[in-house]
Amino acid sequence: MERRETNTRIDREEKLIRIEKEIAELHQKCDPVHNLMKTIDRMESEMDVLIIDYLKEETPKSEAKEKTKKKKQKKKVKQANEVSKSVTPDQKSEEKTAIARPDSIPEDIWQRFYELGNFVA
Repeated sequence: MERRETNTRIDREEKLIRIEKEIAELHQKCDPVHNLMKTIDRMESEMDVLIIDYLKEETPKSEAKEKTKKKKQKKKVKQANEVSKSVTPDQKSEEKTAIARPDSIPEDIWQRFYELGNFVA
């Protein structure tokens, strides 16, 4: 019996030693991977900083583009206002009626609205 216990104890010690060796080998294999992961993390953080810097630089440019777009829109509105001022009131009412008047309403009823001044386009 003692022999059995000694053999099992020796087997356990051998297993322990073998497991410790495997763990040491795994650590040796994992160290380069661990270092690589650290390097990747560092590079990602540097990339994030560069992206943020780039976005900061681009923001004024996009704002300037928006300002020029707004200026162009203002110019177009101003030109449209000038054109509308040059059109006589009679032409304006004709344009409105052409757009707003459905064909189902007879001409004499439209004429009454014009005469009364209650026509709203």
